[in-house]
Amino acid sequence: MVPLITVSEGIKPIHKGRNALVNQTHFTGTIKSTQEAWNKVAGYIAQAYEECEIEKTYLHGDGAFWIKQGLDELPNCKFVIDGFHFEKHLKRATAAFPNGNYRFRIRQAVMKKDREKVVFLVNEMLSLSEEPKQGKRIREFRRYVVNNWEGIVRRYTENLLGSCTEGLVSHVYSERLSRNSMGWSDTDLAKMAELRVYTRNGGMVSGETFKRPNEEKNRSVLTEYGKERIKSGIGGHLNWDIFEKEPYLLASNEATQILIRSYGRQRSLVG
Repeated sequence: MVPLITVSEGIKPIHKGRNALVNQTHFTGTIKSTQEAWNKVAGYIAQAYEECEIEKTYLHGDGAFWIKQGLDELPNCKFVIDGFHFEKHLKRATAAFPNGNYRFRIRQAVMKKDREKVVFLVNEMLSLSEEPKQGKRIREFRRYVVNNWEGIVRRYTENLLGSCTEGLVSHVYSERLSRNSMGWSDTDLAKMAELRVYTRNGGMVSGETFKRPNEEKNRSVLTEYGKERIKSGIGGHLNWDIFEKEPYLLASNEATQILIRSYGRQRSLVG
């Protein structure tokens, strides 16, 4: 998994039903070094904007720990839960109780900022659950709500723009990295993610980018591979070449060779 962080100044309408981010800039890294990625984001914001004039920064995400790390790096930052992910968790937790109207009631309690009511409704579902897997999903949802309560309330009670998290991941990463069932090593995945972000930020990648240095041009990949295989095959073995016999070649104009050839030509006369 590779992280994707996108900084923008809001949205602008393109045509009916379609918007675009304003001045979007993407950042990536590895999931093991997300702090480094957030440092890059903070550095970019410090260079691109007057931080003292930034009233609020909203950090949209699904609640993952690595995303919330950005709260300590970004100026005047508030976390907002991504609506798509919250609704997904809510539907999973309430799917077994279609007649209880729990989904609507939980949303209403969130809009009233009543966490106790939400927890009460979740516990009620838990007491009615009959299957272990069902109970597990409900407990996971309860933990999700408690850990991300402020971000959930902010999503439903403040007039904020949508996060378009899934759309960004799809456009920047998925169409090249996963949509067609591609497989990548950790190293190559990180490199390709860097290239995707680079091109989405306006960079250009051409054949010159991958041009081999002059000293590499005359080197055959197959030859190098063959040398490596030979080296690997004989590596560590003793040297036995002193026992190998070289073929003995007689000169064609020596007397012995002339006599042998003459004997061959006259063999029919020999009794």
